[in-house]
Amino acid sequence: MLEQVEAPRLVACDTMNFWIQGKAEELRKTLARTQILLVNDSEARELSGEWNLVKAARAIRALGPRIVVVKKGSTVS
Repeated sequence: MLEQVEAPRLVACDTMNFWIQGKAEELRKTLARTQILLVNDSEARELSGEWNLVKAARAIRALGPRIVVVKKGSTVS
């Protein structure tokens, strides 16, 4: 879909484990063109390979997004 938009002013993305685990290369290409990424805490850890969320966000920013929003996962017991 991103290929169909001419000169987007802002690209935001929300990913999920399916893309992180099954389509990692395609996800990385998309992240390189993304300014804002929204992920939950477990996705951030999985995508970055870092347990510490600050380090995870920094590692993800190195993939392209200027802004990384890490959402708190479910707290249901």
